[in-house]
Amino acid sequence: MVDIENAIFNQVATAYDASFPNGSRYSEAVETPANFPALILYQEDKASSGYTNLPADKITLAVEVYSNLVSGGKQQCKSIMELVRNTLNGFGKWELVFENQIRNADERIYRMRARYRGIAVQESETTDEITVRIYKN
Repeated sequence: MVDIENAIFNQVATAYDASFPNGSRYSEAVETPANFPALILYQEDKASSGYTNLPADKITLAVEVYSNLVSGGKQQCKSIMELVRNTLNGFGKWELVFENQIRNADERIYRMRARYRGIAVQESETTDEITVRIYKN
């Protein structure tokens, strides 16, 4: 079984930190982010890919972004979603299941969610780091 959640999160977190150094990011669902803007990215689902001679799994990633800007919160969230999408596409082609705004309990905070699906294939076991490509389902 391929477990690439950490490898994916690390690459997205590095790109996020470079663009939003004062923001917060999490690799699991959280009730309330510590700082804004905030990024939450985690593997929501994993299932067998059906490949018999290849270590591969079907995975679904959940992405949530938050902004507390009084003006420009929507644009900041869209910018973070674009950063996530571009970083994920560095692994290969993902299927975007959805990306939309959702109502937040605190209406002063703008919030967006997205889901991505793909098949994670482990290409090499010769190093400590996992090398993967994501193939569209």
